Parts: sequence; structure tokens; C-alpha cells
Amino acid sequence: MDLKKLIQCLDDSEVIELHDHLVDVIEMYRDRELLRTQKKPIKEWLQAKQGVSLRLQNILLKNTRYTSRVPFDYLEDITLYDFKRVRGVGKTLMMELSNILRKDTTISRTGKIWDDRSGRFRN
Repeated sequence: MDLKKLIQCLDDSEVIELHDHLVDVIEMYRDRELLRTQKKPIKEWLQAKQGVSLRLQNILLKNTRYTSRVPFDYLEDITLYDFKRVRGVGKTLMMELSNILRKDTTISRTGKIWDDRSGRFRN
């Protein structure tokens, strides 16, 4: 069914509701694009950081995630859940990354890491 026919079948209140929903979706995508342009690339972040182990640097820059086989591109894309799934990551690297991210204010004001799986900040 094409969009014109769908709108003709709806009454006025449903058309207004559909319009409001479409406006919300457009704003959501606009906000997502704005966030994407404000993200910090991992390469730049690692160059500015001191004391990051070579192994952690290699995992962040070269290893791929199990799910999508794509390396982490932006600092804000790293979640503990995804980082645990990377090949070769153990407790030591998890603790090192957690400590570094806690000190870095670009993650959140409270120093917590956003976890996409649970939908909330984690320590």
C-alpha cells in the first residue's frame, strides 16, 4: 500500500498521531547523527593517553568484535559487554580499560561506561 492511500484511509486524529510519530523519528535520527559527529576516535584518544599497555592498544585498534567483525572506531562505542567478547581479553585488560575510562571524563560525568545491552551506565 502506498503512503497516499494509507493516509486517505485514516481519520484526522490518526493522521495527526502518525505525523507526530514521524516527527519524533526524524528528531531521533538527527540526534543520533549529532552524537556520531561528536564522538572521539580511538586512535586520537590513545595517542593522547599515557600509560596504556601495548596489548590493550592492539586490541582496541586491531582486534574485531565477535558480533560484527568490525574494530572499535570511537571511544563512546566501547561497552563492557562488547569488550568482554573480544578475542584475547581477560580480567587484567578489563580492569585496565575500566580504570582508564573511569579517569577519562569523555565517557560520562560520573565516570561510568554506557552498556548497550542493559541500557544503563555501569561501573
